[in-house]
Amino acid sequence: LLKLFNVWFGERGGITGVIILQSIVYLISLVSLKRLAEKVIQSNDIRFVLLLFYVSCIAPGWCNELLTESLSISGCIILTDIVVSYINRPTPGRIILIHLLLLVLVFLRPTFILFFAILPVVWIYQIWNSKNKGHYSIALGLTIVCVLCFGSYCKLYEKQFGHFGVSTTFVFNKVYDAHRGNYWDPSVVKDTEARKWIEKIDQKY
Repeated sequence: LLKLFNVWFGERGGITGVIILQSIVYLISLVSLKRLAEKVIQSNDIRFVLLLFYVSCIAPGWCNELLTESLSISGCIILTDIVVSYINRPTPGRIILIHLLLLVLVFLRPTFILFFAILPVVWIYQIWNSKNKGHYSIALGLTIVCVLCFGSYCKLYEKQFGHFGVSTTFVFNKVYDAHRGNYWDPSVVKDTEARKWIEKIDQKY
């Protein structure tokens, strides 16, 4: 995303563009959180405290950071709001939006694969209990397609880079933790191929 914005607006403009985008998505998430609170929480006081906590403590600080947290937090709230809205009133537009946003979130932070397990349960429950079985059957099918697409991408990534996943960020985080904890010692590594990669990582990072 940052590279794309850098191409459009230059290096400085690219950073500013990402920050603005994160702020816009955050404002949208405020509306989504308010809607969710109105549907789930009966007490006006508790709803107010929840929104105040979100506004003052959680997301705003991340909007100025070039990390995944801002879009992840905001996106999770927006996705949940759309899912609840779809359950209350299923429409083709909402179900397409749910799965497009889900794919974005999963590639943003792979921990969102949890939704791959949660959503099928929701859809199956709705198929069993709702009159709109056709809508939820389509939703279940789209979720399965998303899972298969994600798995296929991970398999292709493994063939090219030797790691099953969407990125090697997890590996580099472990390397960073090892350096920070002063227990990164290449001398104890016996495998020559692994030692070569350790030396390459030390040179670049």
